[in-house]
Formats: sequence, C-alpha cells, structure tokens
Amino acid sequence: MKLLSMQTPLQAISVIVVLLLAGTLQGCDVSFLGGSPVGDMTDVSYDGQRSRVRRPNAQGDLVALEQFAGRFVWTDYAAPWCGPCQPQTRNLLAVEQSLAGEVVFLTIMTSEMRGYGHPATPETAARWASRFGLDPQRVLAADLATMSIPRNLLFSPDGQLLFDKTGLMSADGIRSTLGRYMNDWQEWKASGKKADWMR
Repeated sequence: MKLLSMQTPLQAISVIVVLLLAGTLQGCDVSFLGGSPVGDMTDVSYDGQRSRVRRPNAQGDLVALEQFAGRFVWTDYAAPWCGPCQPQTRNLLAVEQSLAGEVVFLTIMTSEMRGYGHPATPETAARWASRFGLDPQRVLAADLATMSIPRNLLFSPDGQLLFDKTGLMSADGIRSTLGRYMNDWQEWKASGKKADWMR
C-alpha cells in the first residue's frame, strides 16, 4: 500500500489493473476468461464456461466443448513433458472405463514436448492417445501459454463450470468428485436445492 500511496491516483489505478490482469491470465485458458465462478448456477452461457473454441483432435477434426451440450464433460489439460500428467491420464482412463458413457472425457494437449511456445498439433494428440489407449476423437491439440497442469474441469449438461482443480488426482478422487458434483447438480436441476459449493 505504501507503494500505491506514492503514486498519482491514475498511476495507482494502472498498477492495480496490470496486477489484476497478470493474476487473471496466469495459469488460465483465455477461452474461460470473464466467466462466472464455479458454483454460479444462474449462468448457463457458454462464454467463460464451456468453450466455443474449436480445436483439432488427434484425427484432425475440429472439436469444441459446446458440442457436448446435454452431457457432463470432464476436461483434462496435459502435455508430453508433464510428469504428473501421465498417471493423471491413466487414472482418468480407469474412471472413464467404469462410467460407461455417463461422462464425456476430453484431453487437451497444451503444448508440444519442447514446452510452452511450441503449440500441440494433431500429431501431439495422436501420440498421446496412442500411448495411453485414449479415443483419438477426444484428445485435442491447443496452444495454451503458461497453464499449470494437469488441470481438471467438470462442466454440467447445461454448460456451467462445476469443478476446477489444478494438480494430480487419483482415480478414487476423480470418481468421488464426479459422484458428488453430478448428484448435487442433478438435485439442483430437479428441485432447486443448492449444495454448499453452489452458494
């Protein structure tokens, strides 16, 4: 605060805006900026929630998260150079196999092996899908700078962002998270009753 008190009001406001923008952009996919926070059940828009951005999958087809309207979508952000992303992918695959189509699982490759600044390509996505036995249609290529990974997002069938966590999750942790948030969302949809995390 001492630093700001030494500036003119205009300079102080400029410093605050720059700091807020830096904090907002750090570790985020810019397609989600401006959206409502997790738990805001009043916002069913795609903007800032389930993304309209079309990205190529491992087969070269363009895919956007909004194409899965009406279904729960779990999105995992990964990269070939990310150590925790490998067990994370195996854990997600185990959960996906046990859910028998109840949830759409997507993996978004954030960059190539050389790291950020080297965008993932359909070939990046294809190698990752082949390595872990993933559906190549559900592994996408992106160019996302400085995102912390692995990152996990869960979207409702209406498009609300229900869950957002950065870091490795166990298969049991993913299952329990899905069970809780899916059940709470379905109860809210049917009766309007809000779970604690929705408040």
